[in-house]
Amino acid sequence: MTTSLASSDGDASSSGSAHTLLTGLQALTRRLQDERDALQHALDDATRALQSERAAKAALEHALQVRELELLHVTQQQAAAAAQLRERVAQLERELEDERAQVRAAVAARVAATQKSSALSTELKQAELKWRKEMEKKELALAEIDILRDDALALTLDREQLVQRTEADAKRVRELWQQIAREHASKRDALRQELDATKQTSAALERVAAQHESKARELEASTARLAQQNAALQERLASASEGDSARAERVEAERERDRQRSEQAYALSLQLQELKSEAALATQREAAATREHKLAAAVLSKCQRELDAKTEELLALKSEFGDLVDKIEQLRAERALVSRETAAAVEMRVKRLARGKRCAEELAALRTREVAGYKQVLQTVSRKLDDVTDAQAAIETSAWLLPGERNGSAAQSSLCIYRH
Repeated sequence: MTTSLASSDGDASSSGSAHTLLTGLQALTRRLQDERDALQHALDDATRALQSERAAKAALEHALQVRELELLHVTQQQAAAAAQLRERVAQLERELEDERAQVRAAVAARVAATQKSSALSTELKQAELKWRKEMEKKELALAEIDILRDDALALTLDREQLVQRTEADAKRVRELWQQIAREHASKRDALRQELDATKQTSAALERVAAQHESKARELEASTARLAQQNAALQERLASASEGDSARAERVEAERERDRQRSEQAYALSLQLQELKSEAALATQREAAATREHKLAAAVLSKCQRELDAKTEELLALKSEFGDLVDKIEQLRAERALVSRETAAAVEMRVKRLARGKRCAEELAALRTREVAGYKQVLQTVSRKLDDVTDAQAAIETSAWLLPGERNGSAAQSSLCIYRH
């Protein structure tokens, strides 16, 4: 009797613990579902952030292409301006040649009126000095043009290096984003697998809890039936204490059945202990699932930190790219300013050279004509001196001749003079 009551109390306590375990499992299931929803929201947020960063990267690449096209357009404009400047210089040289021809014609008309040779010589020397100075200035201008050409080549090389660096940075950003996308995809798949495993574990725990609950109910029903049967047997034993041998045999049979029922109750208690051990194992599995969930949350937070670090690196690259673009614009503005100043200086020097060259050519033509006149006068004077010398020699010769020979030599000398 006491053993049956103790077994009934143990069954009641086991049913209470099973009910508590079922409540804990339901709460754990709800918490796991909530955490699963939170993980899914975090995954969706990370996916949207990745899409926005991809859109920003595409915008940056588009801006880079626009900057490259603008730089190419500016380079083409500068090349066209240089070609126009060369054509302008050639045109100015042709105009200088035409003006020089006109000046030559005008100087040829005014040569007869120029008689101040010393002043012209001085002016010619000054013009030659000035022309030499202008030629030196022209050489300096050509040297400056070569320097500007070298500067333009250096700027072109800088632009190419900048484009290469920008392409390398863009390639590095693309590789970085591809790596981030691959890492996020792998981690997302791992999280999904862990979530599926957690779901399967939760379903298995729910099935085990349902089985435990059904077994506990069966045990409670069996315990109640055994208690009723024991009470009936006790009543029968109390009422049939004065019976005959047949009743004693029935009592012995009832005792045998009672012993069998006790053995069944012991077997049921063993089954209950097995169920308790299974419940403890389920609790351990639940703790393992909780640890796995915490590990997944830690991995997700680590992924978020890595994403933040990659985002900061991308922002740094973006700022560096903006600085490079500003530097390109500044270099382009400085180059345009230097080109305009150089073009203006070259034009002024070309004008000064044209004026100095025209004056030098006029003075050179005047001096050439003056020297030609001097040579002509010298030739005339030389011929006259030769004639005078011949006449004097003839006179001296005739002074030593006879009168008849003198007349013949005089006639001959007169003929010579006439001939000259």
